[in-house]
Amino acid sequence: MSMKINAKMLVYILSTSMLIFIASIGYITTKSRQMALEEAREVANKNAHEYANLIKSELASDFNVAKTLAQAGQAFQTLPWEEWNKIFLEQQLHVITENPHYLAVATSWELNHIDPEWNKPFGRYLNGWVRDQDGNINQVETRLNTDGDVLTGNYYAMKSTGISMIVDPTLWSPTGKEEDQYINTNISVPIKLGNTFIGLAGVDLDLQRFQNIIKKIKPFEKSYAFLLSNNGTYVAHPNSKLMGKLISNEYPGFNEKFKIVENIRTGINFTFTYKNENNQKDFYVFAPIKVENVNTPWSLAIVIPDKVITSKAKSFLYKALFVSFIGLLLLTIVIWFIAKNITEPIIKVTEILKSVAKERLMNL
Repeated sequence: MSMKINAKMLVYILSTSMLIFIASIGYITTKSRQMALEEAREVANKNAHEYANLIKSELASDFNVAKTLAQAGQAFQTLPWEEWNKIFLEQQLHVITENPHYLAVATSWELNHIDPEWNKPFGRYLNGWVRDQDGNINQVETRLNTDGDVLTGNYYAMKSTGISMIVDPTLWSPTGKEEDQYINTNISVPIKLGNTFIGLAGVDLDLQRFQNIIKKIKPFEKSYAFLLSNNGTYVAHPNSKLMGKLISNEYPGFNEKFKIVENIRTGINFTFTYKNENNQKDFYVFAPIKVENVNTPWSLAIVIPDKVITSKAKSFLYKALFVSFIGLLLLTIVIWFIAKNITEPIIKVTEILKSVAKERLMNL
C-alpha cells in the first residue's frame, strides 16, 4: 500500500512538473532562437555599415582628389593655354606619384574652349599620366571624339548632365594575359565655368585594396562579404573568379528575385534570407556606399549561414535540457523521500486504527 501511495504522488507531481518543463523548454527554445537571430542580424548589419563607411571614405578621398583637380581647372583662363597646360600637367604628375593605387590621372578639355580654331560642339583634348605594369609613369596626350561625341559613353553622360561619376569597374590586363588582370574603376568630376561644361578631371583606380578589406570581414564563422558596384559588378569577393563579372549574369534568378541591382542603384539598405543550392538558409544584409555628389552608389553585402546563427541557440537548448533532466532526477528523489516520510506515518496510523476497530468488533 505504501508503494501505491508513493507512486501516485510521484505520478501526480512529476506529471505536473513535466508539463511545466515541456512548456518552459518550448518557450526557451523559441525565444532563444529568435534572440540569436536578432542579435546576429544586428551584428551583421552593424558590421556591414561600418565597413561600408570605411570603403566610402576610401572612395570619397579619391573623389576629392578628382574634385580638387576639377576645381583647379576652372582657373585655366588665367594663363595662356600652353603655359597653363604645362603647369597643370605637372600637378597631375604629382598626384599620380603620391598615390600608388592610381593607374592614371588625366584631364579632358573641350576643344572649342582651348583651341580658337575649333568651332564644333564636340571633340576633346586629353592630357595626363598613366602607370604601366612595371610601375613606370608615362604621359598620355591625344585628341578624342573629333568626329562626334559617343552618345553612349561615360564622357558624354557627364558632359550632358554635369554630374560626377564613379564608373562601374572593369577588368584590365597591362600584358593582355588573363592571369595579369586586375579590377579598376574611374572617378571623374566635370570642370565647369558656371553651368558651362569645359571638360573633366579623372583618376583611374586599382581596386585590389578592397579585396583585402573584404577578406577581413567575418563577423561569424563561415560568414563572408562581397562588394558590388552600381550596376552589380563584383568589385571584391572571396571567390576572386567572380571579380569583374555581373551578378545579373552569374546569378540571374537570385538577382531578379531580390531586386539586388535595382536596390543598389536606389542606394538603400536591404536584407533577406535565401535558401542556397545546399538547401541551407543564408541571411544577407546590404549596406549602401554613397559618395556625396555622386549618383552611382555601390553596396557592401555580408552573408551569414542561418545554421551558424542558430547554433548558439541550440547549444543553449542542449545545456538547458541537461540541467532540466538533472533537476527532474533530483526532484524525483526528493519527492520520493518526502512521499515516503508522509505516507509511512499515515500507514502506521491506519494500521493502528484498523487494529483498534478489530478489537472493538471482537468485544461486541
